[in-house]
Amino acid sequence: MVAVVVVAVLAVVSFPIHRKYVRHARTTEATTRLGEIIDAARTYAVQNPDAAGNPIWPPASGGGLVSLAATPCFSYAIRSGAGRNARTNALAVRAVGRSGTRMAGVTITMTAPSIDRNAGNPVVIGL
Repeated sequence: MVAVVVVAVLAVVSFPIHRKYVRHARTTEATTRLGEIIDAARTYAVQNPDAAGNPIWPPASGGGLVSLAATPCFSYAIRSGAGRNARTNALAVRAVGRSGTRMAGVTITMTAPSIDRNAGNPVVIGL
């Protein structure tokens, strides 16, 4: 009987911890994907300059090297900077937790200040 009580207590304690680890793992997955999108956007910008030779961020719809395909828990979008000069404008990309998943309500944003500077730390809301 004592063993049953011990197992029950362990299950009650471990379940919230397990959920926390799963949510953080999925957040890390989305953050990694945002970094990949920014890297692809940089490559796109270098390969698609404007008439003056300035690199241009990809369009908001992505395209070319920049895939905004959704994953099981998140959808991805270019939030700002699309189609603008990549040397003078920031590119912000966002992952939004898909409804019907445990990540619903979670939003992660990463911003690259320009093509020449690294993206800042992700901003996570709703975790």
